[in-house]
Amino acid sequence: MIGRDFGRRLGFCLICAVIGVAIIASLLVGSAGSWPQAAPTEQRVFVGINQQGDFQKALNDALAKAQDAAGCCDHLVTYRVTDIQGQVGGIAGRNQITVTISASW
Repeated sequence: MIGRDFGRRLGFCLICAVIGVAIIASLLVGSAGSWPQAAPTEQRVFVGINQQGDFQKALNDALAKAQDAAGCCDHLVTYRVTDIQGQVGGIAGRNQITVTISASW
């Protein structure tokens, strides 16, 4: 007897949980279109360079330039890496990487 009741209750709880998740998901998807959208902004290009071939440092350099251009600390900068170039070797032993981003805020 106890095992049968437990199984029914567990099944009922699982069904309720699935229905609850479905309701919440439909509310989130349905309301997403009604949220205000930011006005489109123009894309600006920024270039970061690192002389040791470190991609992350070159990207950080480009992002710092974009954030400085945004003018305020609370702007959300959206970016896309549009180009990566490098030079390595030669008589000078060059190891330069250049990262170009397109950014807006």
